[in-house]
Amino acid sequence: MKEHNILSVEELLKEAMENGVKITVCQMTMDIMGIKKEELLDGVEIGGVATMLADAEDSNVNFFVS
Repeated sequence: MKEHNILSVEELLKEAMENGVKITVCQMTMDIMGIKKEELLDGVEIGGVATMLADAEDSNVNFFVS
């Protein structure tokens, strides 16, 4: 990405959050993949299906599934 003057994924996420984007990661996926809260960027929230459904009611929602 650097070769093409594109921000890294971490930089893009930080910029998005600075512009008001809420990023929530899936607790179950974190558990399965062995990802710990301390490994996440500051400001990233942890949630599950109930969190997603509550947030989806009042906002434009995008899902990133990997």
